[in-house]
Amino acid sequence: CSDYFNVATGAPAHREEASRAFVAGPPTKSVDDKRVIGVFQNSQLVGVIDALVDWPESGVWSVGMFLLDPAHRTKGFGGQLMSAFEDWAGENGARSFRTAIVTHHADGIRFLERCGYAPETTLDGYDAGSQVASIRFYTKNA
Repeated sequence: CSDYFNVATGAPAHREEASRAFVAGPPTKSVDDKRVIGVFQNSQLVGVIDALVDWPESGVWSVGMFLLDPAHRTKGFGGQLMSAFEDWAGENGARSFRTAIVTHHADGIRFLERCGYAPETTLDGYDAGSQVASIRFYTKNA
């Protein structure tokens, strides 16, 4: 999913990006609050969901990354995967979901809105790595 990193950060993924998914988060949260889920098809990793439980408040699950191999996109699989994740998270205490996306990622925004996420606030001037971008927060009730 290197295309995601190019859109989101303006640069290819760093070599340590996969390992960071397991530990990165706000300083007030523990790695025990992370949920990193690998999605496999025929023993091949085709997607990753990275979420943080109870952030920024109790009952809110924040999705940091929702990555799907390009060959598996535009076939309805992503929507099914998101729905399954939300159902599972709801069974484990999620009352709502939150995520953020760079505002120039039109495909990602369309996906979130198709999944029922509603735009909230926008933050301009976000340092996304190799570019400065605007990000928009999206939320959805469980």
